[in-house]
Amino acid sequence: MVKKCICGVVVCSLVAVAGIELYNNIKHKNTNDSDKVVEKTVEYKNDSKNCSYTSKITVSRSKKLKLSSSDMKMLSCLVYAEAGNEPYTGQIAVANVVVNRMRSKSFPNSVKGVISQKFQFGPYRNGALSREVRKYSNGKYKSGSRAKTVRAVKEALNGKNVVGKRKSFNSARVEIRRSHKNALRIKNHLFW
Repeated sequence: MVKKCICGVVVCSLVAVAGIELYNNIKHKNTNDSDKVVEKTVEYKNDSKNCSYTSKITVSRSKKLKLSSSDMKMLSCLVYAEAGNEPYTGQIAVANVVVNRMRSKSFPNSVKGVISQKFQFGPYRNGALSREVRKYSNGKYKSGSRAKTVRAVKEALNGKNVVGKRKSFNSARVEIRRSHKNALRIKNHLFW
């Protein structure tokens, strides 16, 4: 089902059923009136029989967000520490959660403020984030899977949003037994 919103962005429904996502016909109108078409079909298979989540979300473009180089470094390292072994879409989703929190009046409005909140992001508390920041400073984020994470964060900052207004996520194994309204599962993470 394709909808057109006021800003000229054409979006389609994204359906996630037990970790399976399909993206089709995502179209974004650039400022120079030329159309940029992104067509993707992404499928994640999950063998878990406990998953009963079905969610519909809209893949959309939101307002761009500019970060300082130190905030970009911190966000990229957090996304890698949280979702480095997740698919690219899952990495964008984790960055979306941080951005959504920064834009919310209920959370701090900075990267560090959001990720350093008590009991929120494990890599901040357990030292994994600090280790990743050192690797970033040593050039480890210029190639390979870490560079892919930087690209995912840049896409999220440029407005690509795959989680809607969701502001929380956790391991699907932990959250699967809890009831989260409109939860979205992307491989090993559940977003709500």
